[in-house]
Amino acid sequence: MEGLEKAFYICNSDKYSFAINFHAVPRQQRSMIITYFESELEQMKEMINEEKLLDQSLESNAIMTQYIQDLYRFYKLYPYKNEFRDIFQTRIHFSGLYFINLF
Repeated sequence: MEGLEKAFYICNSDKYSFAINFHAVPRQQRSMIITYFESELEQMKEMINEEKLLDQSLESNAIMTQYIQDLYRFYKLYPYKNEFRDIFQTRIHFSGLYFINLF
């Protein structure tokens, strides 16, 4: 589960689906998947530690990316998406934003 949690390239809804349905996978395949994730996790940990030394904002960028992915999936795939104003269809006028004028 730790490997799945740290996989920033997989959106959260896919992670939840995978975790919920994992028990339905046959035992032999499950152990192969776990072995694969464990080796991937070790490689990811090494890569993340190296990248953290170079770029301190790596973790916050991954969190922001996942947040935007989750928002996008909600506004585009949620069955009742038409009941919400799609923020990805809204034009943003940056010059009119309050906090931009503070600088």
